[in-house]
Amino acid sequence: MMKKIYIGALALLVGINLSAQSTVDFESTILPSNSYNNGADLSSGFTYDGIHFSNYYDTTYFYNLGFAISNQTDNLTPGWGNSFSSITGNGYSSANYAIFYPYGNIDLSSTPRELQTMRITNTTYAALSMRDGDFVGKKFGSIYNANGDLDGTNGEDFLKLTIFSINNLGDTLGSVEFYLADFRFADSTLDYIVEDWVELDLSALNAVGETIATLEFEISSSDVGSFGINTPTYFAMDDLKYTNSSAGIAEHHANKLQIFPNPVTDQIKILGASGLIEIFNLKGEKVYEANESKEIIDIRALQSGVYFVSNTHSQGKFTGRFVKL
Repeated sequence: MMKKIYIGALALLVGINLSAQSTVDFESTILPSNSYNNGADLSSGFTYDGIHFSNYYDTTYFYNLGFAISNQTDNLTPGWGNSFSSITGNGYSSANYAIFYPYGNIDLSSTPRELQTMRITNTTYAALSMRDGDFVGKKFGSIYNANGDLDGTNGEDFLKLTIFSINNLGDTLGSVEFYLADFRFADSTLDYIVEDWVELDLSALNAVGETIATLEFEISSSDVGSFGINTPTYFAMDDLKYTNSSAGIAEHHANKLQIFPNPVTDQIKILGASGLIEIFNLKGEKVYEANESKEIIDIRALQSGVYFVSNTHSQGKFTGRFVKL
């Protein structure tokens, strides 16, 4: 049984105009009972009311990045083989829900929208890994890592999701944080792993006079090893609520850079790049700058995650994004 959760202001109910509200509940994706669609059909994602949930499927190693759609109900079996189940054993208000892992975005650029709320919970894989530990991830609250060595956390563990709203120029408009697990309380009886569908307030992602182009996601954890985060970097979501809005229609319409390959591990090619080239992480921190004609850039030194590229020259400012694996 999950301990009492204190999510705070991030999970408060929001005052909304119900008559204008729409909901993405993922039910229009037809799935057999107790199954999932992880993008193996190479469709590159799922679109509902013009909102696109990205998906990249690797045909060599048979895994996906971004979103999958599931109605699986197994909330008991631990391990990677049960990657597409929510810890609740169902969706929030219907059978289907989305599973995110660990890089991807939601494209909202088709129509200006004001975001309201969404439901969020852990996957079975992540929740049981944090609760019990496994061969990679530690048991949350323990002073030892999965190898049995002191890890320096003193058991003050966490798994945090940060959502960023981004405009067409790659500027961050707002952000929301949500702790999928938090063991940092002085009173250990307050420690928790989320095991219910929690309503998350997304209103901080909206910005007056701006149009949200994408939502980007960053997952962080207290359990980090030499190869990155040891905790399974998954979450489940359902019932994204929003209203269509005319705000920001006359906003930016920057030309998009052609960046490939994407996702990438070592080098990106920016077609036709010249002048000032800048690369920013999700937090808006500049991690690379060059003022020259340079189409190929070595990005091996960058940490895994989502990055934005800005290329400014005599023809204007051009932007794009890539995922570093």
